[in-house]
Amino acid sequence: MSNVILNSNQISQKIKRLSYELYENNLEEKKVILFGINSNGNILSNRIKKNLDNLFPVNIESYNLKIDVNNSTLNKLDLERDSLNGKVVIIVDDVLNSGKTIAYSINLILPFYPKKIEVAVLVDRSHKKFPILAKYSGVKLNTTINEHIKIDFKKNEGYLL
Repeated sequence: MSNVILNSNQISQKIKRLSYELYENNLEEKKVILFGINSNGNILSNRIKKNLDNLFPVNIESYNLKIDVNNSTLNKLDLERDSLNGKVVIIVDDVLNSGKTIAYSINLILPFYPKKIEVAVLVDRSHKKFPILAKYSGVKLNTTINEHIKIDFKKNEGYLL
């Protein structure tokens, strides 16, 4: 059995609030780079970018970062060496569960010498196995390890337990 936690309007409000927080915390930056992890992180990243484009007078770039936690040899970041140097990087994912996917993402980004790396998620769960904290989160949910969170952006139904 699944329960809708947020409907599409509530998700849109959470994304808008995330966007405002990102904007407020990076007002002085000349460029902000968003990395959406896998498919849902990329969808969320693009929605945040759309909001930020209306707020921010600076350049916002959004990239898709494909992460495979089961085969890390497939994970790579094809960017020029100086493309992230001194820039603000925001890693965007739909759900922060154990922190493993974001840890792999940080490992790919660090060699490019960003100014700072922040994490934005729509759902922050409380099952961290890695020392990863989301600076920006739409909602924090305390769930059991056996419960699952599913975000269905395609149908705009929200996320389900």
